[in-house]
Amino acid sequence: MPSQNVIEQFVSKDVIIRKVLTRHIAAINEAELRHNGSLTRITTFVHEAFKIHYRGGDGKKITERIKELDSIMKDLVIPSRSGYNLASSLMVIVYYYYILVICILNY
Repeated sequence: MPSQNVIEQFVSKDVIIRKVLTRHIAAINEAELRHNGSLTRITTFVHEAFKIHYRGGDGKKITERIKELDSIMKDLVIPSRSGYNLASSLMVIVYYYYILVICILNY
């Protein structure tokens, strides 16, 4: 298992913004995302999901372990550029972020 420092360098906040959130960044207030701590929580989620995938196992067990990371994403605030913040009023689905992690791993 790579060290936490190696994982943080490999999957940095900038990588998460450029690769994971690339389609969504135009609608997100990135400065506020950083300021309110949501980017840190998303980064923590991606790092933990990366560790789970790195350890391997069957797909069902990986999915179960990813779902255990729900607490990291609970009540996440996603500020929009428009100021309406509609995304924050929706329930965050961990499966969606799971797919984003898969995109990073396949990068």
